Amino acid sequence: MARKGTASGAEGDTPSATPPPERSFEEALAELETRVARLERGDLQLEEALQLYEQGVALIRECQSRLDAADARIVALTAAGAEIALAGSPDDES
Repeated sequence: MARKGTASGAEGDTPSATPPPERSFEEALAELETRVARLERGDLQLEEALQLYEQGVALIRECQSRLDAADARIVALTAAGAEIALAGSPDDES
């Protein structure tokens, strides 16, 4: 019976059971910078270096995705601002 409790407890502790917590762009960038610094030191074993590199690529994609979303928001806000300016321009042209 002790094994059943241990097995079910272990299932809930698996990393894939819960998604990673949401992190900010700045947090992801800081994590990327940490991994790059470790890689640049050049004192890692091959497998550890490859693992850090893979994590770095994932962080780059995450950061780029956040930048793309921010850019889309800026474009939408700029377009909305232009529409507001254009809506007021016929009075100015008279």
